[in-house]
Amino acid sequence: MNFYRYIIETNSGYQIKKGNEKYGTYRKLTDALYERDRLIKADWNWDDALQLEETTNFYEKMKLPKFVHKMTFIHKTAMSYEVYIKDTYMCRFNNKTDAYAYANEVGGRVKAKNPRYRVQKSINGKQHYFGQYRTLKEAQKRRNQLIRNGWKDDKPTE
Repeated sequence: MNFYRYIIETNSGYQIKKGNEKYGTYRKLTDALYERDRLIKADWNWDDALQLEETTNFYEKMKLPKFVHKMTFIHKTAMSYEVYIKDTYMCRFNNKTDAYAYANEVGGRVKAKNPRYRVQKSINGKQHYFGQYRTLKEAQKRRNQLIRNGWKDDKPTE
């Protein structure tokens, strides 16, 4: 199991997130880890987690492993979407909403074509895009460069 499971990094700190539910943002990673553990013990019920007895946050004294940004800041996009009924191509759409609406009408399935991986981050409340890449590996490499450079857009000298 991933040590930082359910923890994502945001502009304002570290957020606990499970599925589409957000359980708070904490300035310190150790606080987010501590509260995440309490939520897990309470089966993700916030009221029950608040009822748990307070314990010492042992993460404060622990040497934490490096926080790895797995998919954070990388979003998969597609150039177009094709609709198929069984294995028969029906049509192509430029946006996902239209493709899925049509697929639901005709009982088909949607297949993304020419997927791309976009690197983006919100900085001071403004969304910044750092390019699209053909493979996840290329996008991860670029994201890691940006993280090392404090999200400055200039490429590092190697």
